[in-house]
Amino acid sequence: MNSPFIIYLLESSISLLLFIVVYRLLIARLTCFSLMRYYLITSVVLSLVLPLIHIPVQWNTTINLSELLTNSVLMQAGKHDGATATGQVAVSLPLSITGLKSIVLIILMLAYIIGVFVKSSVLIRNLKGIIRLIRYNPMTLDGKYRIVEINIATPAFSFLNYIFLNTGFKNLSPAELQKIRNHELIHASQHHSLDILLIETASIFFWFNPVMTYIKKTIQEIHEYIADEEIAGSGQHKEEYAGLLLNLATETKSFNISAGFAIHQIRNRIIMMKRPRSGPFQRLAFAAIIPLVIFTLFSFSYLDGPSLKSSQRTESAILPGNQEKLGDITWKGNNVYSAERLNEVFGLKKGDMYNPDDISQRLKITDLYLDNGYVFFRADFTEKRHDGFVDLAVEIYEGKIARIGDVSITADITLPMEIRTKNNIHPGDQFSKAEILKLVRMIGDTGKFDREKINPKPVVNEKKSTDEYAVIDLIIELKGIK
Repeated sequence: MNSPFIIYLLESSISLLLFIVVYRLLIARLTCFSLMRYYLITSVVLSLVLPLIHIPVQWNTTINLSELLTNSVLMQAGKHDGATATGQVAVSLPLSITGLKSIVLIILMLAYIIGVFVKSSVLIRNLKGIIRLIRYNPMTLDGKYRIVEINIATPAFSFLNYIFLNTGFKNLSPAELQKIRNHELIHASQHHSLDILLIETASIFFWFNPVMTYIKKTIQEIHEYIADEEIAGSGQHKEEYAGLLLNLATETKSFNISAGFAIHQIRNRIIMMKRPRSGPFQRLAFAAIIPLVIFTLFSFSYLDGPSLKSSQRTESAILPGNQEKLGDITWKGNNVYSAERLNEVFGLKKGDMYNPDDISQRLKITDLYLDNGYVFFRADFTEKRHDGFVDLAVEIYEGKIARIGDVSITADITLPMEIRTKNNIHPGDQFSKAEILKLVRMIGDTGKFDREKINPKPVVNEKKSTDEYAVIDLIIELKGIK
C-alpha cells in the first residue's frame, strides 16, 4: 500500500461522504424509492471512479531535476536560517522523522490488510451459508426462480434468483405465504442482491469507512420499500399488509447480504407505506448529483491548476491588446553580486516584451547563488504598471553560505566502481548545485539507474552547522534498472 493508494482511498471516502451528505439533506425523506436506489448505487460507483480520472490539462509535463533540487534545498533550509524574503519559514525534516513515517505507513498497511481479510471472510462465510441452504434443502422451480424450503426462524428472504421460504413460520395462512412469496419475487426480479454484492465488495476495500455501513443498511431498507409498495396495494389492503409485517417481525437475523423481516426495519417500512408519494418537483433534488459530480471531479482529479493559469496568462500576454513592456528593474538585498551582474544573468532589459511567466523562468540568478554555496537564497518580485510598462522590484534574500557534510550514496544493486572513484563531491566542499548535477549525470551515464529517478536530497545538518556557515548532508538513494 503506497502513498498514491492511500490518497485514492481518502479521496474516494471523502467523495462518498459528500454524496451521502447530499442524500441525507435532500433525498432521504422522499418516497421515490427506485430513484433513491439508483442514487445510492451511482454514488458508490462514482466515488470509486472519479478519483481515478486525470484531467489532461498538460500532456507534456516533465520532471525538472534542477527544480526538484532547488525546491528540496530551500525547504530544508528555512528552519536553519530564519525567514525567507516572503516572510515564510520552511521546516527541515530530520531523517528520524522520515523513518517514523515509514513505520507508521507499515502499521497502517498491516491494519488495512487485516481489515480486508476479516471483511472478506465475513462475506465468504455468508455466501457459504446460503450455498448450504440451497444444497441441503428441498427446492422447487417457479419459472426462472427457485423456491427453497427452509426451517430457520425467519419467514423468507431472497438471493439472486433463489427464494428462501419457511412455510411453517408462525402458522401463516396460504394467502399470507403468497404475499411473502410475491414480495421476495420482486426482490429477485429487480436484482436487489446485485446491489448488496456491489456494496459488500466495495466495503471489503473500504472497511474503515462507516459510510459504507450506512449505505448498506439504507439500500436494504429501500429494497423493502420498493417491494412493499408493489404488494401493499391501497386502503384496507395496505392496513392488512402492515399487520402482516408486524406479525412477521423477528429479531432473528438471516444473512448480512439479505434484509429479511428484522424488527428495526418493520417500523420504518410501515411509516413509508403510509407516507404520501413524492411529486415531480421534489424529484428535482436528484439533479443535485450533477454539480456534485463536477465538484468532486475537479477537487480530486489531478488538475494542474497553476499550469492552467500559467497557460491562460501566457496566451493573454501575447494578444495584441495586452502587450506590455518591461520597465525599470531594481534589485534589493543583493550583497554578493552587483546589480550589473544580476541584470546580465537576468537577460532582459527595459523595453523588452513583458511576460510574467518568462520573468519567473528568467530568475536564473537562483543557479548563480546555488552554484556558489548560497542554498538559502530566495528571489521574489513585485510589479508596478504604468503607461504600458511594468517596473520590477526584485527582493533578494541571500542567507549564509553552506558546505557539504556527509555524502551518502546507496542503491538496491551493487554500486558501479566509477561512482565511488569519480565522485566530485566531498565533505567540506562549498555547496554547488552545478557539481551535484554533474554527479547526477555521471550516475545516469553508468546505464544502471533511471535518470528520471535520481533525486539528490540535501538535508541541513543542525549539529555541524555554525553561525558562519551551514552544513548540508547529501543523500542519494538509487534504484537499479531491472
